[in-house]
Amino acid sequence: MKPLTMTQDLLDAAHGTQLGRAIELGVGEPAETLIRVAGPDQRSQMLTVTLALERVAPPGGGRRAVAAVLRWGSGGAQQEAEADWSQGAVVSVPGSYLEVLARNEGRIPVRVSAVMGYGSRPGSSALQRTVSYGPLGTSVPVTLAIPAWAVSGVVLFDDGITQLDLVVKDFEGDPMIGGDGVPIGLQLPLPNGAASVTLEASSGSGNAYIVYSLSL
Repeated sequence: MKPLTMTQDLLDAAHGTQLGRAIELGVGEPAETLIRVAGPDQRSQMLTVTLALERVAPPGGGRRAVAAVLRWGSGGAQQEAEADWSQGAVVSVPGSYLEVLARNEGRIPVRVSAVMGYGSRPGSSALQRTVSYGPLGTSVPVTLAIPAWAVSGVVLFDDGITQLDLVVKDFEGDPMIGGDGVPIGLQLPLPNGAASVTLEASSGSGNAYIVYSLSL
């Protein structure tokens, strides 16, 4: 099935069955478009998308992880964000163009769906993006860019790491804030100008993660 493409008045010309789609995502495949809508810039408005897992594998089936790629905008301004699909999410963005893609980052096939409509979701968004650092070992630092739209993060790591060091760097690669032996669950503020985070297991080895909160 081809993704929805419209050149008329956004959703007004669409049939009800065109406003949502469910697909199967294989392991290791590129991101696939679920929905793409486009219309006149003069009709730009708030658009809301609901993301859902259609089928959940039983325990022991393997790691399940899906990323949502959102692209939207109006006129010459185009934006892009990546977020965790998680157990489902709802996001609202303004624009005359919106594309929703899904990418399987896990080890088993999954089935996902997306549904969209006019208007904005009530309350604040709870979108997040998990970034994996690892495997980390002594004197093996890993530096990764901070995701677009991130406003803060939570630092997590497995029990193979007994001490984790962290540095937030600016766009020139210079340290801004950091510390040695940061605790699990550390709330990580992102000062203006922050561009990347370096993590290093100064004792032990294992995987670490930062779960970023997004401002969408």
